[in-house]
Amino acid sequence: PWSSRYGRRNRYGPSPTVKVATPRDIRAFFMESESMPRSDYLSFPNRDTIDDTIADMQALAEQVLLKVDKTIEDQIPPPTAVLEDELPLHYDGLELTNGVTTVFMFSFPDMDIILPQVDIYGWTPDVMSSGVFDISSGNAVAWEDENLRVGLWLHSGWNQTAKMLQQYLELNDARYRREVWTMDEFLETNVIGSKVFIQQYDSFRNAKIVAAVRVPPEGVYAVASHVMDLATYLEETYPGHGFEKIIDRSDVLMIYFCGRQLTGEKAHPDLPTAQQSRFIIALVPEGS
Repeated sequence: PWSSRYGRRNRYGPSPTVKVATPRDIRAFFMESESMPRSDYLSFPNRDTIDDTIADMQALAEQVLLKVDKTIEDQIPPPTAVLEDELPLHYDGLELTNGVTTVFMFSFPDMDIILPQVDIYGWTPDVMSSGVFDISSGNAVAWEDENLRVGLWLHSGWNQTAKMLQQYLELNDARYRREVWTMDEFLETNVIGSKVFIQQYDSFRNAKIVAAVRVPPEGVYAVASHVMDLATYLEETYPGHGFEKIIDRSDVLMIYFCGRQLTGEKAHPDLPTAQQSRFIIALVPEGS
């Protein structure tokens, strides 16, 4: 089933070559991303607040210039290769492959957050080398786990898709990073149970958040090796965060993105500043 579901063929060129992805390939993709050098990710300044100084902004601008100092051809990601007879990944009737443009709005008790529109591509064996998921692409990557739940990896950090959602989760009312011991309560009271609205062109879907967890620095490498059994792993490793509700369901969208170190938390020495943690938020169709 994996070869039929994840086989890829380039429909744009002659004599297409079929590439077959396996669950091990997808796990390797996540593990490879965790070991990418710091220069491959734009990171937040290592500060307690997000009030950037001029020096911070200049440093970020230099990173951006390094990223975009490429030819126009290099900046445009090639089309994702898809088998003509392959069924695209779906969540609640919405396609989550082939560069479909999608907008997410989160309605939390104290504010609404609309993320920038994002083009979603399905996972392929060459997703890292193709440019589809480059930090400058503004794209997201979707994959399917062992129970046909769909995962969606968004870029976070400065000027990235999940930036506003990341800041909502990480910063308190004073705009300082939350104390690590307050995060679970915040997720339970402000995030789980909130509504999410998803738009693709003229199609709209209502969803609700049924599970949410923050994986701390010491757990980042481990969670990256469990992308195919992500819900099961989170339910077993981080009980009480709602993932037991989706173990037997396939109509689930799990949003996955990076976060920073929180106040009172020890940083992982081998992880970049912008990749010190992971957030996973699980959605199901509202009313289901």
